[in-house]
Amino acid sequence: MRARMTASDLVGALAAIPGVRRLAAASPIVASVDLAGIEVAAVGGQAEAALRRTWRERHRGAIPLLMISDEAADGVLITIGPADADGPRGGVTAGR
Repeated sequence: MRARMTASDLVGALAAIPGVRRLAAASPIVASVDLAGIEVAAVGGQAEAALRRTWRERHRGAIPLLMISDEAADGVLITIGPADADGPRGGVTAGR
C-alpha cells in the first residue's frame, strides 16, 4: 500500500527546499513556510467553513496565503487561497 502525504508532511517537505523559511505557527495551523513570497500553511483536518475562517484570520495583507488541509478522505488535501478565502476550493490526491 502506498503511503499518503498529509498537509503537515507537505509543508515539512517544502521546508527542506533551500531558501524556504519556516514561519511561526499557532493552532489550528500546525506548520507554515514562506516559499518565494507565498505563505504555505498546513492545518489539521477542518471543515471547509472553518478552513476559510482560519485563512481570513491568518492572512496578512499583501502576502499571498495558500492554506492546505487534510480532507476526510485518506490522502486527499484541500486548498484555499492564495489570493482570497472566497475562491474555489482546490483538491489533490497526495501520494508520496
